[in-house]
Amino acid sequence: IRDGARSVEKGRADGDIEGTANSQQLLLEQQQDEVSFAAACTACRALRDLSALSKDFAAVVTDDILRVNEQWSTCVVEGEGYDCYSGGLISDLLILLRHANEAESFYNSRGNDRKGLRGSRRSSRTDRKGRQEARRRCGLYVVQLLLAMVVASDKAAETLRATSGLIEAVEECSSYAPSERFKRKWVRKPLN
Repeated sequence: IRDGARSVEKGRADGDIEGTANSQQLLLEQQQDEVSFAAACTACRALRDLSALSKDFAAVVTDDILRVNEQWSTCVVEGEGYDCYSGGLISDLLILLRHANEAESFYNSRGNDRKGLRGSRRSSRTDRKGRQEARRRCGLYVVQLLLAMVVASDKAAETLRATSGLIEAVEECSSYAPSERFKRKWVRKPLN
């Protein structure tokens, strides 16, 4: 999960650089980042599946995730006070969730950029659709893992509430239209 989140962050930073001399190497790095992201998604799915086995096992998985989160996290001073969960495993899950949420806009804009290209358009569309669906599935795995954690532990609910940006990222995963999201009680307060 950590490696996948770091590669996503690194890929975002690399994507801001325009006019690179070696586009082949950039493409290779992007593919490696997607492989790391896929491995992180598989890890989230495995933890979600393990949490579904029993309530006791879900509590063990949640406690281990929270323990690792506390070890890796650092306190950051923000406008409202301290955010002591920055840089931890929960932040890594948030990075993966945001990356998964960007699938729609990212792949639609990439498709518009390539309209003028001929050749293997059909295969690039199916590849793009496959990557877009993989990102959506990953977002689902992360949300389901977070839900399993909240059900297993009150401390997990407190930790998730205190992580800045997490509630907004969970709201982005809603299948409701943006105008309908705030009419739904569970979307207004997703961690209650």
